[in-house]
Amino acid sequence: MAQAQTDLDRRIAGTAKDAVRVGDAMRLFPMVLLRHDPCVQQAYEVWRRRAEQYEDAGQFTEDAAFTSLSQDSVQLNALVRELKLQRYQSWLPVMLRWEFQRALEGAHTLEVTLPSGLPWKASGRAPKNGDSHREDLERYLTWFYRHHVKQPSDSKYALQQEYIAARRRDGVTITAGKQQINNGLKRAAQLLACIDAPIPT
Repeated sequence: MAQAQTDLDRRIAGTAKDAVRVGDAMRLFPMVLLRHDPCVQQAYEVWRRRAEQYEDAGQFTEDAAFTSLSQDSVQLNALVRELKLQRYQSWLPVMLRWEFQRALEGAHTLEVTLPSGLPWKASGRAPKNGDSHREDLERYLTWFYRHHVKQPSDSKYALQQEYIAARRRDGVTITAGKQQINNGLKRAAQLLACIDAPIPT
């Protein structure tokens, strides 16, 4: 476990289980951005109108498809820069486009899969709470967005108070949530940093 944590600190997903979490982060972060960020929501509306115009015009030629993809690339790369997320420039514009497409089609979710047979250094451990780790990761990424991306940002203290109130609504009484917030922010940053990192060999 200590080695797995060290690997994540070095931007390496050294186990298959952590690789799944990285894939989840890659899928969920654009969803969080579209759900919460006004700039992303505005960009989606521009993208949606353009996509619908192409469809209404029946423009399904190869040239039209290339033009559409080129326009998407310019728009979404500019959006990532506007959000000051250039460190994710290699993958976030593409995944935002997938998220926009998912939202347009009303699809429930977007799955990110990894090829089998990759040379992981260890098999990893399953999350203690099974599939609930996806819900936790979405919460961590939302905290990451609100504290590091949103303008003006939300303080850790504000996130902590909301977390305590949410846990109380679930019937769990806690008096402090500072560690959970710090750990969640760190976990989100680690997984996002691993997305374009090299696969271990």
